[in-house]
Amino acid sequence: MATGKHYRVLDAALHWPKDAAIIERLFAGEQIPMGERGEIRTALQGEIVTDLPPGSVGWLLEQGLIEPVAAAAAPPASARKGGG
Repeated sequence: MATGKHYRVLDAALHWPKDAAIIERLFAGEQIPMGERGEIRTALQGEIVTDLPPGSVGWLLEQGLIEPVAAAAAPPASARKGGG
């Protein structure tokens, strides 16, 4: 479900459910209370992420909340904040 591409978070923080099934239900328009969304992934400003929901990437780019980063420029996963 994740894009596998590298993006730097430009906003203070981004939050999204880790469960791909929950993400699909949300994109389908289903209203899911926060308490039922399971584990939430948080990425802080400056963090390099590879697990953004693919359906969100275009909007996040348009809003200036993320920017693409060349994979070679991204630190190894073990060096990233939050461990991915």
